[in-house]
Amino acid sequence: MKKKLLGILFGFGLVLSLASCSMIKDMVGDNNNQNNQNVSKVEKEPEYTQIQSSITEVYDKVSKGCVGIAVSSGSTTGTGSGVIYKYDESKKLYYVVTNHHVIKDSTNCSVYFGNAKYVAGKVLGYDEKNDIAVITFQLDLLNNGLKDSITINEIFGYDEKVSVGQTVLTIGCPLGLSNYNVLTTGVVSTVEANKISTDSSINPGNSGGGAFNLAGRLIGIVEEKEVWKFSGGNKGSYITPNDTPVEGRGYCISLEVVRNCITNIEKNKVVSRPVFGMTVTTVNTVVNNAPSFNDILPDTGNDVYFVVTDFDTLSSAKLSGVNQNDVILKINEKEIKSTTDISDVLNTITKSEVVSLTVYRIELGTKKTKEIFVHFI
Repeated sequence: MKKKLLGILFGFGLVLSLASCSMIKDMVGDNNNQNNQNVSKVEKEPEYTQIQSSITEVYDKVSKGCVGIAVSSGSTTGTGSGVIYKYDESKKLYYVVTNHHVIKDSTNCSVYFGNAKYVAGKVLGYDEKNDIAVITFQLDLLNNGLKDSITINEIFGYDEKVSVGQTVLTIGCPLGLSNYNVLTTGVVSTVEANKISTDSSINPGNSGGGAFNLAGRLIGIVEEKEVWKFSGGNKGSYITPNDTPVEGRGYCISLEVVRNCITNIEKNKVVSRPVFGMTVTTVNTVVNNAPSFNDILPDTGNDVYFVVTDFDTLSSAKLSGVNQNDVILKINEKEIKSTTDISDVLNTITKSEVVSLTVYRIELGTKKTKEIFVHFI
């Protein structure tokens, strides 16, 4: 009886053991399945590693063409950033693009390469309207060894498409030259006609630095970080900017504008952009003083119109035939949707060019659309 009981217990134990093994196997199988799922997820990791490697490789390359800018005028000093975009072998001359506001009113200018190495620079010219300037420098005997380590970040000969969401690398000297060639990364937040915005960290000192894509191509020149002030109240409202930082709103001048400016600066040194010499008032038919303009507005159902309300003493627009109360509809056949559409055109042409304005006016009781060619003085 005892042997039989032991046999039964042994058999029962064997069943339990086999059952346990089966359960363990199932559990291990489940874990393996989970691990396999995890492994399949981890397989995507190299994509991120690849991006990280790309950032490292791009920085190693393009940062050798990024420099700091030190300027002074009397007892006033300032710093900024710049990008070397060309080398003229015949003149042994390097060309650096930066912001106009970095070198504005300066009497002395130096290009900084880190490790306390400065080279004397000279302001070749500038385009104040677009905030672009060009500095040149030569390597003297003391700094001639830098030549082998300098990368030229060429900006001509290619056309980079910039899209919202693509990775941006910004390189500059935030808060002074002690922070030489600091890298920050982000994405393109918006793409406008002449500017792109990014959430890449931008601070004072980054001005004039480069914004690059993952291919190592320059896509813009860093210009500013947005600052704003938020007033109180139940709903709150935005008022005049006043040194209150706004996170993730940095702006770069688009490559197309930078190229245009550099071409004109190298040719003319100081670039003077044309002005219409007129005041244009934005009339929103929904929220502001539209009733006072109703008699002169087109009956097109638009929410916003742009009405000429005043002229400067010597106005190119007025001398070319634009009248007070004309409603501007197009500039160079481009429909006007904001006043920045007007400035975007003016900021990319010279005084020698002629601009076409399509206006709507009421003349002797007759409504008409008229094309006016503005010749700048």
